[in-house]
Amino acid sequence: MRRRTGVRAVLVGLTLCAAPLLAAPAADDRAGAELPTIDITIRDDAVAGLSGVVPAGPTAVRVTNACSSDRALVVGRLHDDGLRVVARTASLAPGARDVVVVRFAPGRWVAAEAEVSRAPAAVTLVPATAPGAPR
Repeated sequence: MRRRTGVRAVLVGLTLCAAPLLAAPAADDRAGAELPTIDITIRDDAVAGLSGVVPAGPTAVRVTNACSSDRALVVGRLHDDGLRVVARTASLAPGARDVVVVRFAPGRWVAAEAEVSRAPAAVTLVPATAPGAPR
């Protein structure tokens, strides 16, 4: 019994020490001026502002709610088995804004209104880097 308590104490200690490391943003997760920015607007009938091609890498996605009710936006990558959401804004009141940082990797990406089936969506492509090309 005593041994289990010691192991639990060590695990709790490691968890508490590691939590700030896991929660701390990476250097490229800041939504500051040094990141490329995409402005997306949620409207009642569309999600506007996502261009047809987006470069790979971390990007600040600035979202504005131009609807008449509260809305949230999700950004996800399309896979063969469906959409994997990688970022989500807070619920935004009409006229409110939020910024999320997305690390775009090569593939097809979607920005859509959260929790709405058949929601307006915007689709973009992140091309793969050609072999030997400078990064």
